[in-house]
Amino acid sequence: EGSTMNLDLLERKNKYSNGFCHWPKVAWVKPDGSWQPSEANFTSLADPKAVGSGLRALTTLMHEAGHAAHFANIKQPSPLFGQERA
Repeated sequence: EGSTMNLDLLERKNKYSNGFCHWPKVAWVKPDGSWQPSEANFTSLADPKAVGSGLRALTTLMHEAGHAAHFANIKQPSPLFGQERA
């Protein structure tokens, strides 16, 4: 509901080579009842258009997209629930 998901597929020097997802803004229901949509950034080196991108790379891409979509829809009264804990 109004969330933004930014996907980074570009290869560049010093880029982390595995999939990764983080949320500069987490989704949550504020004390006044208003909705705060999330912003998720996720990455993978998978390129669905590239021949030989590989099943593992595409699986990683879909895995990270799942995290982004799931946490975009957490409707809890605290931002704590809208993010993963390491």
